[in-house]
Amino acid sequence: MSSSQKTRLRAKLKAIRATASAARPDASEKLIDAFPASHYDWQSRVVAGYYPIGSEIDPRPLLRHLQALGAQLALPRITPDGPVDFHRWTFGEALQKGQFGLQEPYGHAALIRPDFILVPLLGVDRQGHRLGYGQGHYDRTLSNLRQTGDVIACGIGYFEQIQATLPIEPHDEKLDWLVTDECAILFAE
Repeated sequence: MSSSQKTRLRAKLKAIRATASAARPDASEKLIDAFPASHYDWQSRVVAGYYPIGSEIDPRPLLRHLQALGAQLALPRITPDGPVDFHRWTFGEALQKGQFGLQEPYGHAALIRPDFILVPLLGVDRQGHRLGYGQGHYDRTLSNLRQTGDVIACGIGYFEQIQATLPIEPHDEKLDWLVTDECAILFAE
């Protein structure tokens, strides 16, 4: 697929996501019901999330739920050309505006290695291939983390973001789970 075709596909998927977001403002709360919380021991997990931008589904209710189950939380700090760094964070701690306008922990927040990452997406297929914004931040991050230990990548989004197929590149990292406001899909154990 050419870069112009990918650009058009991303625009289409952003429109799909925006429509779903406008139609279901309670979708982020429904993530909690669909999420496979009983599948893991959250007391021993470090869960990385993100603050939503635009029409992305909001992971904060789910993060709050996982924190109540005992998980430690982390949020990303985007480095210009490298992978994402994750910093320890809990609700109530101040954030700053970082690269791409994202809300990020301050640089003095402790670096932490997550073992469960909630991954934003534009689209996903039923094999666990994710299409993001095209910068490759999460692909590089997942690749690096998977080289040094276990990490579970859980895409979250609206049900409409599931596509029959998506373009795949050699550097793309697959998701282990997908959780939408309607269902959870396990791609790998």
